[in-house]
Amino acid sequence: MGALKHLTRNREVRVAVLGAGLGGIATAVNLKRSGSTSFTVFERSSGPGGVWWENTYPGCEVDVPSEIYSYSFMPHRWETSHATQAALQRYIELVIDHFGIRSHIRFDTTVESAIWDPAQNGWIVTTERGTAEYFDVVVTALGLLSEPNLPTWPGIEVFQPSMFHTARYEHSHDLRGKRVAVVGTGSTACQLVPALAPVVGQLIVYQREPGYVLPKRTHKITEPSSAWARSRLGRKLHRLQTFRETERLVDAFRVGSPAQLRTESYYKRYLERTVTDPALRSLLTPSYAFGCKRPVFSSDFYPALNSPHVKLVPHAVSHLTKRGIVDASGVETDVDVLIAATGFKATDFLSSVRIVGPGGVDLRDRWASGARAFLGVTVPGFPNSLCSMVRIPTAHSRLSLNWSGSPNWSHASLRAFAVATITRWTPDQSLRNITTPGSSGGFDVG
Repeated sequence: MGALKHLTRNREVRVAVLGAGLGGIATAVNLKRSGSTSFTVFERSSGPGGVWWENTYPGCEVDVPSEIYSYSFMPHRWETSHATQAALQRYIELVIDHFGIRSHIRFDTTVESAIWDPAQNGWIVTTERGTAEYFDVVVTALGLLSEPNLPTWPGIEVFQPSMFHTARYEHSHDLRGKRVAVVGTGSTACQLVPALAPVVGQLIVYQREPGYVLPKRTHKITEPSSAWARSRLGRKLHRLQTFRETERLVDAFRVGSPAQLRTESYYKRYLERTVTDPALRSLLTPSYAFGCKRPVFSSDFYPALNSPHVKLVPHAVSHLTKRGIVDASGVETDVDVLIAATGFKATDFLSSVRIVGPGGVDLRDRWASGARAFLGVTVPGFPNSLCSMVRIPTAHSRLSLNWSGSPNWSHASLRAFAVATITRWTPDQSLRNITTPGSSGGFDVG
């Protein structure tokens, strides 16, 4: 199995948690519930929530049912089936205060590195402020969506109109009557476009490749009428049922399966009854099978494209000029504001922090050909370190499973570490790894 080193310890294990997103908060809560008090959560932003603190663009909300986009240890009565960013942020704050972990979080503190100290069998965590502290264990919970994929188009240095990424949304701009371009048609763009359409003068949407967009069916949640449904067990069973129904989407990812064929047929019918222009429908129809790219859920995106002042450009951005955007077909369009909905560097795990293990091995070098981790939570050769989330979700609800599974696995490891006389633990290279393949968006067990 793994290598263990024992030494008598007369103090509590010190744990550093990097990131106060949903994974980091779950880890901190589990530590607090187990009685631990010697843990510190480092967060570079001014508040908790990770991607939900950073993303405040109009229309921002979850794209899975609210009930499974929450912690099993903190049930919540949501007002809508799909929580908005503001509602989710309130929930996150509620969790933090309910479990009393706010005092353990250091906001506005960016960790630059965590370097293994062989003399102490632990980690030296250094922040951009120049502080350096020793911790027995480091838990990285920086998440998949922490680093925006900022565009580097040619001509960006001469582009004069306002330009910003959705993860750094600039609310100071008055977009009323303006000519606004949105680059991208992923989940973020499909939420942003319907929110901007009623406000702007003209909206130009740049689509590199069409994707599958299915209706979300957002609705208000009413209080259950029966006492059984309102009971704790009844709510748990309802949550489990919701989770299982959402997980059925995974069946449609199997090439040629009946579920995939049904989903593709349903999509075509939805597109036909939602988009009125046949030419526009053609531009929005994917040329690949359902599941090859992450599907999007939105009931408002296609109707917004029907508006006469909304234009779909079925080409990628080629370069920028002083006043406008030139697409791959060579057409230039002048704009007042450019909003990049270009996503995140989801596969560049831990790119913002330097993790150096024994022998000076940099984790980024170890992961140069792809991230690999035992059970998705710990890396051979990097002792006393745990990853709250290395696995890439294959469907929308898998992300909530990672919050429940990874922190609990980490919590079990930390408890064993704390109650025993273990000072160093790491799995060896022979253990099974969970890997992140180049394009499947899933994970494999070797």
